[in-house]
Amino acid sequence: LGHVACTAFGSGLAWALILAAGVAGNALEAYCFPGRHLAVGASSAGFGALGLLVAHRALQHARRWQFTAPAWRQFGFPVLAGLCLLALLGAGPGSDLVAHALGMASGGVLGAAVGAAGTPKPRPWIQRALEVACLALLMLAWRIVFGNDAK
Repeated sequence: LGHVACTAFGSGLAWALILAAGVAGNALEAYCFPGRHLAVGASSAGFGALGLLVAHRALQHARRWQFTAPAWRQFGFPVLAGLCLLALLGAGPGSDLVAHALGMASGGVLGAAVGAAGTPKPRPWIQRALEVACLALLMLAWRIVFGNDAK
């Protein structure tokens, strides 16, 4: 899903959106269900990527039919496909379906916002800056986690 998102949005923007969707999904679950949340969040980010792609494809369909086709035809197919993948891949025994669903919803909101803006992919130097920022943020997060264990 990351590769497809990179093709759609550019690598830096895609990874920034995927990371933001994962963080948002996990933060929403931690806020809504305090004390229950015990996860790293990588799967929520994966479902965030799915949400990004669902929203992106739904907007592409809507633009193709210039918002004149029935709503199920414009938005229904991509959303139904995304929900089927969520049910198949995100609802297994021991999985955190709430975090997966919230990650997908967060990705959908972010994907819809970027898609509605209709701007082209950011310039290459912006893509590289976003890539470095995502990597630095992930490294900082893991440093905080492992740094606390050493003390």
